[in-house]
Formats: sequence, C-alpha cells, structure tokens
Amino acid sequence: FDPDALLKAFAAEASALGEETAKDSLPRTLVDWASERMPGKQHALLDEEACERVVIEDGLALAIFEAAFLGRVFAPAEEAYRGESLCGLFAPDEGTERRAQEAQQEADERERADEEAAERLAKHPPGKIESSDGEEEGEEEDEEDEDEEDEEDEDACEDDASLPKFEVDLGSHWELLGLGLLRQVAKAKSEGRTDVDFNSRGFRYRLDLNSMTQMNLETGKCRKIRLQNGRAS
Repeated sequence: FDPDALLKAFAAEASALGEETAKDSLPRTLVDWASERMPGKQHALLDEEACERVVIEDGLALAIFEAAFLGRVFAPAEEAYRGESLCGLFAPDEGTERRAQEAQQEADERERADEEAAERLAKHPPGKIESSDGEEEGEEEDEEDEDEEDEEDEDACEDDASLPKFEVDLGSHWELLGLGLLRQVAKAKSEGRTDVDFNSRGFRYRLDLNSMTQMNLETGKCRKIRLQNGRAS
C-alpha cells in the first residue's frame, strides 16, 4: 500500500471535473462534500488564476482525506495552503471523528487481546489428545516438540531458572514473556545482540533491549518491556 500514490491518484481523478462529468463521479462528489465541510472555502479546490478547474495539490489532498475519514485535519496549526490556514479550510465533523476514535480503540483492544492470548498460549501450549495409532500423547511429547523448536535457544542458558525474566506492558497488567522467547533473549544477550525478532499469532514482533520495547512489525504498535523486579535473576 502506497499512501503517496493513492493521494496522487485521488488528486488526478478529482481534477477531471468538467461539464460532462457524471453526478455520481468522484469530482462531483468532492464538490458536494466541500460545500458542507469547506463552507466559504470551496475556492481552495479551484485553480488560482481563473477558478475554473479543480486543482488538488498534495498537502490539500491529505487534508481532505483526514477530514473525510477522521473527522478533522491533523496538520500543524501554522501550516498554510495558498496563504490560508490549512486546518481553517475545513469545518470539524465530531461524528466522524468520534467514529474514527472508536474504531481505533476497538482495533487496539483486539490487538491487545490477541497478544494476551498469544502469551498464554506460549506459556501453556495445548496438549495432543491422541496419536494416529490410538495411543494418547501427553505432556512429555508436547515438551519434546517445544524442545525441538527451541534447541538453539537452550544452548544460551543451562538452567531456565537463571534466565532474565522480562515482562511486557499489556495496558491492564504486565505479562511475563514465554519461556521460549526468554531463551531467545538470553541467547541474544550472550552474543552481544540487542534485537530479538519472533512470530506470535500471525504477527511479527521485535524486542529492542536498548529501548526496552516490543514492536509489532505489522502494525507499528509499540509496548514497553521491563525486567521482572527491576533486575535480572
């Protein structure tokens, strides 16, 4: 997804307004929208010389998207467009802004719930019920599977009890990182590395031991991490 390409395509399409332009086209829809959201400022959409053509420049295109989908413009107060305050071109839409905030809050809550579920799953992996030949498989086989996945990490620390215990801030509480991930952290520290990449519940994450943060590489969401009790074991 290329935001710059999207804005340029929008500006090019909006600038195609003419006498034969259909009523339900993007240019006509934009003009109708501007009459409500840019009262007395619709001239900002037109060329400066004759005010006969729609001309959408990059800064204005982004502001239109913000006003339409987020309810307000997030440009700095001092940013100007053709000598006028960019924010001042648009009337606020509290309803759209509220819905955008609610949608963002719901997305954050879903991500937090997914991360909490992933942490619980990492600490308590589900056991297999029955093997193909009918024999029940218990915790021992589950532990063997986990050992195979983490055999490189085990070399970093002979005794799991001595591993530094890191926790991640989930908003409502601090959650201890899973054992496999703690082994990866211990190995990274022993090798002089400060970043640890890992996958969890379909997302890619990176632990930064310098900034003490955990970042979701897919969404950019960043959470704090800390040593349990403020020090390594």
